[in-house]
Amino acid sequence: MRFALLGFMMAFAAIFQGSAMAQTRISEGQVWTFKDAPATTARVVIQKIEPWAEGREAVHISIYGLPKFAEFTGEISHMPFDRKALEASLDRLTSEKPRAGLDFSGGYQEWKSASGGIFTLSISDAVKTVMVTMFGAHPPPNRT
Repeated sequence: MRFALLGFMMAFAAIFQGSAMAQTRISEGQVWTFKDAPATTARVVIQKIEPWAEGREAVHISIYGLPKFAEFTGEISHMPFDRKALEASLDRLTSEKPRAGLDFSGGYQEWKSASGGIFTLSISDAVKTVMVTMFGAHPPPNRT
């Protein structure tokens, strides 16, 4: 009986811990790591959250700490995501402050003026898509 109770308590604690992590709400200014990032130094900054089409939310992010190659500086100043797709891609909320000098507003204003869309795939897949589209190459393998 004592083992059954101990097992129940351990299962309850695991469920409670998992649900507490799942309940971490994203908010503007947070810095996160993301799943399958091409470098351990890669970070996502939540820049802006706003309503979008069909009751969805657009989350605008900046990414830095990506591998540098060719003309790529290792930074993407603006990427718009569907909230659910973004949240599914985030790994760990950090206690870091956003890196200074990220020029989010220019890309955001271009997106707004063009009535742009949002990514519905993972952050990692979206980064790969941008790299291939803009530079004709995948980012180099993680060396950090």
